Amino acid sequence: MDKKTLISCTLAIVLVAGLLACSSAIVPCEPRGDEICNGVDDDCDGRTDEGFSLGDACDGDDADRCANGTTTCTSDGSGTECVNENPTDLTESCNNTDDDCDGETDEGLTSCACTGGNAPGSETCNNIDDNCNGQIDDGIPNCGCSGGPPVAEACNGIDDDCDEQVDEDFGTGLPCDGDDDDQCVNGTTTCTSDGGGTECVNEDPVNLTESCNNADDDCDGDTDEGLTDCGCTGGNVPSGETCNNIDDDCDGQVDDGLTGCGCTGGNPPVAETCNNTDDDCNGQVDDGLTGCGCTGGNPPAAETCNNTDDDCNGQVDDGLTGCGCTGGNPPAAEACNDTDDDCNGQVDDGLVDCQCTGGNPPAAEVCDGIDNDCDEQIDEDNGSGTACAGFGEPCNSYLDCPGRICAGDSFERYCSAECDAASDPATWPAGYRCVVGPSKDYYARDYAGCGSDADCAPDGVCTYHEADDQLSIVTECRPPHDPGAAPGEDCSSSTCANGLCSRYTDLCTEICSAPGDCSTQYLAHDTACVFAWEFVGPGDCGRDEQCPVGYSCQSAHCLGPTCTDDGQCQPGYACSQVNPPAPEKACQPQPFYDFIGQCRIACAGDPDCPNGMQCYPAVLVDSSAVQGFCGVPPTGNNTPTGGGPCGVGYDDCSHGICYGSGASSYCTQLCGLASDCPGGVMNCTAGTLDMGSLGSFPGTLTCTNP
Repeated sequence: MDKKTLISCTLAIVLVAGLLACSSAIVPCEPRGDEICNGVDDDCDGRTDEGFSLGDACDGDDADRCANGTTTCTSDGSGTECVNENPTDLTESCNNTDDDCDGETDEGLTSCACTGGNAPGSETCNNIDDNCNGQIDDGIPNCGCSGGPPVAEACNGIDDDCDEQVDEDFGTGLPCDGDDDDQCVNGTTTCTSDGGGTECVNEDPVNLTESCNNADDDCDGDTDEGLTDCGCTGGNVPSGETCNNIDDDCDGQVDDGLTGCGCTGGNPPVAETCNNTDDDCNGQVDDGLTGCGCTGGNPPAAETCNNTDDDCNGQVDDGLTGCGCTGGNPPAAEACNDTDDDCNGQVDDGLVDCQCTGGNPPAAEVCDGIDNDCDEQIDEDNGSGTACAGFGEPCNSYLDCPGRICAGDSFERYCSAECDAASDPATWPAGYRCVVGPSKDYYARDYAGCGSDADCAPDGVCTYHEADDQLSIVTECRPPHDPGAAPGEDCSSSTCANGLCSRYTDLCTEICSAPGDCSTQYLAHDTACVFAWEFVGPGDCGRDEQCPVGYSCQSAHCLGPTCTDDGQCQPGYACSQVNPPAPEKACQPQPFYDFIGQCRIACAGDPDCPNGMQCYPAVLVDSSAVQGFCGVPPTGNNTPTGGGPCGVGYDDCSHGICYGSGASSYCTQLCGLASDCPGGVMNCTAGTLDMGSLGSFPGTLTCTNP
């Protein structure tokens, strides 16, 4: 137990002791006999007035049976009594409630719907309290019993006899004919002011007289009687007005109410013109005309490009843009120019490779095999003033290509086209193969393989890139970068013609496949053809089709099925945790290094290298022996020759070679003579140098301790 704990325990003991001391001050009870009702614990059992039910509700000595009082002790303590009852003497009222607490609801009441336990209903005019709220026929408008008894029905808008009908004996609200000259029923029956009967009021209109309209205006049973100068006189029936210079409907006006009639208002007939009017008043609009939209009675319409006066204003195709017939021009053959040349209502119809076909507006010209800007030229530029390129021709971006694919790399880019990688290779264009790309399959140019620049002479250079399957490095001939630096020249601020800038020397290097391929000196030093490692990253993808069968593209990398060991995965993939530290494993891309021959400055030891460089180990491209090459010293924490220990778990050696293992190991370097070793105390000794996957090489000279 630590000091803090001991202190805490001590405080607890003191507090408990204090509580025990306080509890001894309680005064004991003295028994007085049996318990009575007096507010005292007479029998010292810890309870007061037990057995008397004090404070319970009770019913006192009044007329109702409601427990509105409180039980309390009598003054002599012998028992209890009911006091403070309030209210008292409650009586029954019509409210669907047992007011006097006798177990019956609304008993003994008349004109109450709830008497006998019936449920309340909606109030109606019937001299009964239907909703049992203590009021009869309350809230009912025009009810005679609201506040009084029923009486005999009178004509006054009130249900006097409370039978739920108002003025039912008087026939109010009926049509009637008042005291005027006509016989038309244009009034309404209503109660007289004394309530004894009805009268006809509000007649409108009154005193109707006959007019020439083939109707019985005064409702006397005769039509148009007593009239003179009426077209319908003599029994003729009026008819609808037509454009014929006659008053057909007998209203005293000729051709009134007509539109498109030349005779309206009494005008004389004239020769017909295209104006949506019956100029000659023969009942036909614009008859006998050609090129007029209203001929035959058709209504005017919005003008369209159709070599017709659609709006019947006397002009053909007026006010239109993009119409070949505007201004009276005749129709012509359709061309891709955003104009309806043949005036058939469709712009550039019947044309192929025209953006405006179907009425689409012109757009900026792009390289897609279509006349986008509708100027009757196809792919005349790529939208930025540069001509479009054909398949296989140079391009700067996909905008230059009709197929919208600009393929290739930094050496050259060319227009390609979409293809199907599963199709027959015999159908592919000569010199091309169909590859699976990140968004679609497309044709990639085939290049000749090479082992050195000599294989690509005179116009090409030998370079390398990752194979289509992302599982190896391949070497191919490409056109050189122009401008581009030659092998052995500085590339720290320039581009090599073959794209190969050595990370060890900042000098352009070159591909080689045999010791004699390197014939050029770098910085006035001899070169050798050695294996150089290059990074290979399998599994990069933009879609599932780029992945092995059964694998899917997730977050730009191919992910395979779940696994327990590497043997279940495709080449280039390893079985590893998907989301460390979660235990689930799946086949995932495993980057690795592939080796190709490249020319390097040759050395046996550091003294053979240009100033500022040192000698590193490599393997000759024919795998015959270890060959030193010159490179800049490494940066960071690197153990110098003679220092140690080295190997797994220790800093890297400055020259890339660890001699021995464990605590006795130390860093070393290549040498040709003992004088190549630092300090003048180490020997230059032949031994076996392990070069990893390239093999082990006996007879390799390195610096060793005496």
